[in-house]
Amino acid sequence: MDLKFRFVLVLLVLCSVFVNFAHAEKAGHEIQFGAFLIQENAEKLKADLKETIPDAYISPIRAADGRLLYSVRTGPFQTMEEAEKRLAVLPQMEDLEPAMVLAKDSFLKDTGPDLEEEPTVSEDTESGETVPVISQAQEPGTSETAVVEADESSAQTDETKAVNDGDGELWGGTGEDAWENEESISPGEEEPATSHELQALEEEIETLKGQMKALLDAEEIRGELTESKEEKDDRDEDILDAAGGNYTLMTKGGFGFEYMLDYTYFAYDSLTEINIVEHNSNHTLVNTFTIEYPMRDNLTLEAAIPFVYEYDAVGRSDSKDVTDFGDVRFGMSYQPVKSGGKIPSVILNTTLTCPMGRSPYEVIPDQDLSTGSGGYSLEGSVSVSKAIDPIMAFGTFSYDYRFPIKNLDYKIGSYTLDRYDRGDSLGISVGLGYSVSYITSVTLGYSYSYTLKSKRYYKETSAQDYPTKTSSSLSIGSSWRLSNKLRLNITLGIGLGNSEYFSLSFRLPMEFGRD
Repeated sequence: MDLKFRFVLVLLVLCSVFVNFAHAEKAGHEIQFGAFLIQENAEKLKADLKETIPDAYISPIRAADGRLLYSVRTGPFQTMEEAEKRLAVLPQMEDLEPAMVLAKDSFLKDTGPDLEEEPTVSEDTESGETVPVISQAQEPGTSETAVVEADESSAQTDETKAVNDGDGELWGGTGEDAWENEESISPGEEEPATSHELQALEEEIETLKGQMKALLDAEEIRGELTESKEEKDDRDEDILDAAGGNYTLMTKGGFGFEYMLDYTYFAYDSLTEINIVEHNSNHTLVNTFTIEYPMRDNLTLEAAIPFVYEYDAVGRSDSKDVTDFGDVRFGMSYQPVKSGGKIPSVILNTTLTCPMGRSPYEVIPDQDLSTGSGGYSLEGSVSVSKAIDPIMAFGTFSYDYRFPIKNLDYKIGSYTLDRYDRGDSLGISVGLGYSVSYITSVTLGYSYSYTLKSKRYYKETSAQDYPTKTSSSLSIGSSWRLSNKLRLNITLGIGLGNSEYFSLSFRLPMEFGRD
């Protein structure tokens, strides 16, 4: 016989002996003291047995109904007699049923709830019964690589019983350290859901998906319909701009230009002779060009130059007209506190009027008309506005100080007017505005003016006092946004009183130099 063949044959024999010896080592019996659903209970039992059984260990096992248990064992022993002999000298726990001897592989050992390998058939070394065997990874701290799960009939024998007659209670005693009821089972240890339950859960998930999609769609639509802060600011600015330039300010970085066409009609009756009433009507058309320059976001300077056409019809046959410059105005607007929340917008305005137009004290009244006031005046006002959705409320209080006009030397009949102290005036206006759409808004306002007493000084006689005057009017306005930088404001004013008075103005404010 070849030497190599002999060597291989001897090696095979040795391997066979080693395998048989290893199998003999694995085969045997263990003593089990209990099995628990909660690993902490098994740890507590192991600690209680530490004095008498120092080699006790915890072995995860899979019961016949699929639940993961934690058993407390000691062993292995080569024969049942040796295990029973050891069991006879061990003390029994009062709260546990008597410990029992089990075949070492009578339960499937497992470290997790998932079983990935299919079972194979093997034969029990002691009873000779056929049981399914499932291979599993080696348990940390043990020497086993495969364990056996007994079938339902053999698992309920007196020697290997771990689950009772199916009422859900597990073997291990009646005390607090024994089996926990089903309420103690964690979600990961519950029995798998049935196909009907899974289908119902899937239907519920689909329903929730549909509801969530509907909510997201509604939120998207609401976001499209909701007015942004920039759009709201533009809307409020349109309303206030229709009410008058005193309620808005430009932001730094550009300049503004405004053209205004204002038409005013004023009529009154005068008694010239006995039983002769003369009707007088005055038509004034003013073209005003205004330039605004914002030095800061809360400080704006402006200058306005008017061109005036005036037509005056006196009686039925006599009339006169004139075209010339009007009085030039220089103004400043300042916002001391930034508006927001409950704080209204407050703007301080001051305007200086310079007599550039034709003075009424330098023309012949029967032959010519004036286009200016003839003197300086300084007006100060406070304008307040507040958004009260869906409307905008606004109001202005003003005081106009009119400087005396001196050294006139103006002939009135047989007298010479030397000085004229024009009465100062107080004014108040209030109104409401409403945005009809993104491009259109309307306003409704009321204004009242009270002029103090005036006084004229003549060279030939004593000074003459003149009484106070009042006037009021109702205004209706609208604003049309033609583009982001151009708006058209239209205002109609109607006089309230005995005189016939109304005005119609068109304003075109424009902005340049900003995106």
